[in-house]
Amino acid sequence: MMKYKAKIKFTIAIAVFAILLPICAQGTSNQYQVIMYHELCKNTPSADQLFFIGEADFENHIKYVSSNMIPISADEYFYRVKNNTVKSKKYVHITFDDGYLSNYTIAFPILKKYNVPATVFINTNTIGTENHLSWQQINEMQSSGLITFASHCMGHPDLLNTNTETVFAEVSTSKSIIESNTNKVCKYIAYPYGNVNENIISIVKQSGYEGGFIVSDVYDFKDELYAIKRLTVYNTTTANALKQHLYIPEYISINVNINSNYYVFKKQYPKNSGTVGAIYFDENGNYVCCNIIKVKSNTISF
Repeated sequence: MMKYKAKIKFTIAIAVFAILLPICAQGTSNQYQVIMYHELCKNTPSADQLFFIGEADFENHIKYVSSNMIPISADEYFYRVKNNTVKSKKYVHITFDDGYLSNYTIAFPILKKYNVPATVFINTNTIGTENHLSWQQINEMQSSGLITFASHCMGHPDLLNTNTETVFAEVSTSKSIIESNTNKVCKYIAYPYGNVNENIISIVKQSGYEGGFIVSDVYDFKDELYAIKRLTVYNTTTANALKQHLYIPEYISINVNINSNYYVFKKQYPKNSGTVGAIYFDENGNYVCCNIIKVKSNTISF
């Protein structure tokens, strides 16, 4: 297969590139692929239960993402971030912070019902205390194959206002405690309050973590793997409100019209996702395919 076999074909390819290059991709700064929950309750949460979500709303959330997106585990999410394929489809990852008992009593049965993976970030100091998970419950959830457990430090410190020695202890010791009680490698951390800087990320890397989670998009760091942004769920976050903030690419099939000859580009691409890269022809000068990375309509003619 050859690229730009003839001079006229080369001109065509450049022309299409030039036409589509100025098209801007859709902004995704307020769109997320990772959802952050905290505590759940059976009924509608009260106004002062800001980070709670009711059982019915939570099930509506999970039902929506399982029907309209592709829920994936933490390991698959990080694999796709590393390989730059996380946004090629409607992927979503579910997380919980703090390790509340309701993650087991309310969330876990719903996650099993819809076969949706999730990660629970636990504070090791609170395991087994009132209204928090026990190690027995943690291991039961983990044995389902759906739930990953990861660190939220030992306590719940603001790492930005904690000395370096204590940060290292919070990060590394919580990892060791989780690993010794679950017999699984603890790969990920969620920074308490979402507060982190490059120095803390460096400590996290030194401690052997493969990635870290923040909240919203209040920070931008060089290494995306250690600053994964999450959508915070509040007591007012209905299923309709949730889907307004999720990254759900709009897919279209591509048709290519070359001199009145139509070719169907068999792959699907999200709208406004990049640029036209190249057009390919065989050794006889016949059209084979084209790399289309940015499109606004389902037909390209030239």
